[in-house]
Amino acid sequence: MIQFARYARLLAAQGAKVIVQTYVEWQSLIQTLEGVEAVVATTEQEPADDIVTPLLSVPLVFGTDLTTIPSQVRYLHAPDARMAAWRQRLGQRTRRRIGLTR
Repeated sequence: MIQFARYARLLAAQGAKVIVQTYVEWQSLIQTLEGVEAVVATTEQEPADDIVTPLLSVPLVFGTDLTTIPSQVRYLHAPDARMAAWRQRLGQRTRRRIGLTR
């Protein structure tokens, strides 16, 4: 999901109304994508649309190869409120920190 989310902006530039269905935990992150009009959870009914496609199929639609992979820097970012909460929780940075998740 995260790797292919960069295509939302390209779809919107082609005139598409981009609605992304994702995990509840990822909704606030996906909402930061440029070109996304709405984000719905996988637990919700997806809205009626003209075309529904898996996100991982979108590179094929654009004929992507190694030289045309969208490479806009920072196409996703954490919402400001979450960044502030984690800054407060972690305190002042005194050395490099690395987070791991399962």
